[in-house]
Amino acid sequence: SLRRQRQMCIRDRERLLQEALAQLTPAQRRRVLAHFVEGRSQLEIAASEGVVKSTVSEAISRGRKNLRNFLKKFR
Repeated sequence: SLRRQRQMCIRDRERLLQEALAQLTPAQRRRVLAHFVEGRSQLEIAASEGVVKSTVSEAISRGRKNLRNFLKKFR
């Protein structure tokens, strides 16, 4: 059924996203998720981790680049 196909597609995407996130360093993964999933600002993340904003900014930027490069293979 169409519903079953959609559910399988969603599961495949979730699995692919988990694989992509696993490619990131722990700091990149933590900061990317905090920013894009939890909606926290880079300044909030930096303050909570005791680092400067540029450290968080760089990790998010590199994390996004790594995710993009990993996911490019599956288009």
